[in-house]
Amino acid sequence: MNQTLPTQLRATQPDSARGLTSLRFFAAMYVVLFHSLAPMVAASAHHPSLEKAISLGYVSVSFFFFLSGYILSVAYLNGGRRFQGKARFYAARFARIYPLYIVTLILDTPDWFIAHARSYGGYLSAMLPTSMVFGEHVLMLQAWIPGQRGIDRPNWSLSVEAFLYLVFPFAAVLIWKLGSRAVGFLAIALWIGGQLILLIASSYFSIDTLMFLPISHLSTFLLGIALARWQNLNEHRIQSWTNWAVSLLLVSAGVETAVFMLWPELVPKQLLNDGLLAPVFAQAVLAVSINGRWPAVLFGNRILRELGDASYALYLFHFPILHVAERLHLPQTWAVWAIYLLLCIGVSVCSFRYFETPLRLHIAKTLARGSPRVHS
Repeated sequence: MNQTLPTQLRATQPDSARGLTSLRFFAAMYVVLFHSLAPMVAASAHHPSLEKAISLGYVSVSFFFFLSGYILSVAYLNGGRRFQGKARFYAARFARIYPLYIVTLILDTPDWFIAHARSYGGYLSAMLPTSMVFGEHVLMLQAWIPGQRGIDRPNWSLSVEAFLYLVFPFAAVLIWKLGSRAVGFLAIALWIGGQLILLIASSYFSIDTLMFLPISHLSTFLLGIALARWQNLNEHRIQSWTNWAVSLLLVSAGVETAVFMLWPELVPKQLLNDGLLAPVFAQAVLAVSINGRWPAVLFGNRILRELGDASYALYLFHFPILHVAERLHLPQTWAVWAIYLLLCIGVSVCSFRYFETPLRLHIAKTLARGSPRVHS
């Protein structure tokens, strides 16, 4: 647990943002519960409240998009830094997400092939459609094409992230030119406008299309950038907030999240999935990112940060591992599920330390022709 990242991989973000890495672990864990525990709880019919709470796990993906916009802005633009070139940025993003994405895609493709062979009339007939779907995933197009998702199903969000990364160098630089009041008005417009557009679009497109379409998540990503800019402009005032004020902010975010977890039927699913909870995300991110306050200290501890670093691998690995368990027809018991969960976490930590980190450094050096800083 004492391993540290090489200098070239250390983000330039301040210490106050380190606790946010831990939040990624809890968000990824919520997705794991959504996929692995929900079927078992639903089958038992003894835990209706737990079943409701777990059923909202897809909201974590919306949080990832918000947090991505925030952290990228802090890493690349905070402290008066100028954006240092799109090519280097794209190289860093490629090195961070693509290698593990391809590995887990390959691992889960056989399960997709076997599951769909019968509907295509046999294994031989299923080879061509499987190859086409695999190719669309390799190109990260699956979120744009309804009905073509399914290989390591959670990776649709990486298709969205690829689109958001393309947008970031242009949008972030523009938002970073705004003053405090202007960025506040922009945030309100993005949130209200984004939700209204989704409501209108739901009359013309299916919920399934809107929930996965990359453009549907753009406002949430931009809101993360806007929060980072607002915090940057108001840093001194925010640092004067007391522990009590920050605690209230975090508790408020927790209570609001709990309300939607217990009563997810209060609002349309596509809104929950596509940024409705952005104000809640903003409260949590602010509370955990304020340097010296107890949330930042608690969530910034070394163990939670390492789990947060491994959260990307946890997010991608848990589905292929789940499919293996299903193919083995393992019993749906709490003991088996606990072993599954520990295995997912263990594989994820090892992946980050011994595969992602060294390979990311190598790719970043090769593509950027030097030793770029690769931000998480």
